[in-house]
Amino acid sequence: MADITYNTLYRLILQKRVIPIIGFDLYDAAFKTEMKEILETEVGGNPTVNDALSFLALTYNQDLYNEIVKKKKGVITGFQVINAMYHSLQTNERDTFGSAISAKITEFKSLANPIPNCIAQLAMIKPFRFYINATFFNSLELAVSKFRVPKSENDENSNYDVVSYDKMDLKDIPYDNTKSGFSTEYFKKPLIYNWLGTHDKSNGEFVLADVDYIELLVKMITNENNGFLNLKAALKNAYLLFIGCDFPDWILRFFLRFCIDDRMDSKEALGRNYLIERIDDEPSKAFLIGSTGITKYQELPDKFISKMYNDLKELDRNCIETSFSNNKVFISYNHEDAETAKKINKQLKDQFIDTWFDERLETGNSLSKEITAAIDNSCAFIGIVTGNVDKHVNQAKYFKDEWNYVVDNYSSESNSPKKIYRVVTDDFQNRKMEDNYLKPLTKDYFLGNRDTFSEAENVKTPDYVLSENFIKSLQDLQYKKGLLGI
Repeated sequence: MADITYNTLYRLILQKRVIPIIGFDLYDAAFKTEMKEILETEVGGNPTVNDALSFLALTYNQDLYNEIVKKKKGVITGFQVINAMYHSLQTNERDTFGSAISAKITEFKSLANPIPNCIAQLAMIKPFRFYINATFFNSLELAVSKFRVPKSENDENSNYDVVSYDKMDLKDIPYDNTKSGFSTEYFKKPLIYNWLGTHDKSNGEFVLADVDYIELLVKMITNENNGFLNLKAALKNAYLLFIGCDFPDWILRFFLRFCIDDRMDSKEALGRNYLIERIDDEPSKAFLIGSTGITKYQELPDKFISKMYNDLKELDRNCIETSFSNNKVFISYNHEDAETAKKINKQLKDQFIDTWFDERLETGNSLSKEITAAIDNSCAFIGIVTGNVDKHVNQAKYFKDEWNYVVDNYSSESNSPKKIYRVVTDDFQNRKMEDNYLKPLTKDYFLGNRDTFSEAENVKTPDYVLSENFIKSLQDLQYKKGLLGI
């Protein structure tokens, strides 16, 4: 089977035939890029800590962690560390290992906010109504609640369903397995299936070490107590989109065996599954993927979700839920700075930041309702300040109306915009000027006449390159994301 193109995948998503399955690797990009300060504080910047599971293992027992890493040659994953640690413990320590790790996760929550931006984006894609969480973190549930369907005041789960694996109390998903084919429309409301359980609801009984995975997979394949009938029916008929699920080879094989419900030599069946994984596969897994025709997209998981989110929005903006989040960055500029503004806008779009960028450049004596609404609903407002501002001193200009409006209506207590920024080009930097058309406080914010403006980004011609810190601050605002969603 030929690889499935992005456009084909998007059509399948819009047809509501795809189930996203998220794994631990989805968190690792956020962990590696945003956890530097916390890592330095908590674990002394240990260079072997590359993912969330490694961090949890080290904070559980640093001496044992270092001993395991020292014995292992080459790169060792968090999954390998957790397993090695578990099997090195005494019986009584193994019995409490899950509870201890759960406690470490709870401690870590005080250091990090709960929802990475990529999971917020995933939750806002409307055709997805059934998600499988292949981690024991609860970010996906929080994202669906915050960015898709808020919890009801009377029943916290009345607007969406959550089913979590519990080896002592198996629960199947609410799904009509008598229907042919698969469609997310078969779910009355969004459903999250926590395949490994969740650390905060299982009293340490979530799936953690390899022995836990074996028990889970045996229960699934034997369909213990008919606890997986509906789940199997859904997975067998759907297109599966694995995101950040770089499972060990044996876990992947047994999971697919459960989904296919047939011998593992059926290319037609296996070809219905899509994988987004790392390039450096172990040989046996590479053989499995290559010999069965499973499509593999060479994108990092978080970047893949951001690309998918933005591409789908271009195809059908109604397929993205925006009712519960202010997720645009409003860019305000003078028409003479259109090329500068386009370069700045492109940089933000390339980093998957959603912008409100009006190329029509309206004129008139008052702001339209469309523009005031866009400003009111933005997460951040950027005014582009260049030497061309000097050409219009004391003149009415539309961008000045926007600046006056956002400053007049700005409040740090309001939901949006959370921040007002100015991007200042090198032909204006360190200059001061008067403009009677701008209100005094607006001049403070955008022209810096009394040096009261602190949220500024300075850029130089000809490319106007934005700093990584500035882009990150916009990403943080746009998705109200945390450092690591647990």
